[in-house]
Amino acid sequence: MHQPNAAMEVLTVSKALEEPLALPENTNPWQFRATSASADIPVPVHDVLLDWLHGLTYAELADKHLVRIHDTSRRVEEMVDAVTGHFEHFLAWTVGALVELVNALLIDADSDRRLCPELGSYIRYGVDDRRALALMLNGLRSRRPAREVTRQMPADSTGETSDPR
Repeated sequence: MHQPNAAMEVLTVSKALEEPLALPENTNPWQFRATSASADIPVPVHDVLLDWLHGLTYAELADKHLVRIHDTSRRVEEMVDAVTGHFEHFLAWTVGALVELVNALLIDADSDRRLCPELGSYIRYGVDDRRALALMLNGLRSRRPAREVTRQMPADSTGETSDPR
């Protein structure tokens, strides 16, 4: 199971992201508010993360998941803070460690199956294609060109890189 979308499905079904988000090491709770004094707006982390992996921009994520925040600039700011703090940092590293532990257990159980070893990197860089991930790991700094180049690459391009993290 080396595809990030399949691995994310496993994490979604098992609700495996809620516990890491509740860890005391996560100093930035997964929450959104229309104003600093208003109640939390429930937004499932899995839904936002899948859209992040599928290439939605910060503004598109905000417009899709934070419609209850009427102030457009606040909506985007809330999403940028959440994606940066959680996907590009905390969850990328936490999920990476979780995947390593799961795969070690699978190896110990003599299983041939593996959870996507690069899942933490896919989360960090916000791409869902191995070739786009290779471009990002090799210095391309923007998801949009990585996705566009990948879209135009021949399907047999592997996008191999020496360091999948």
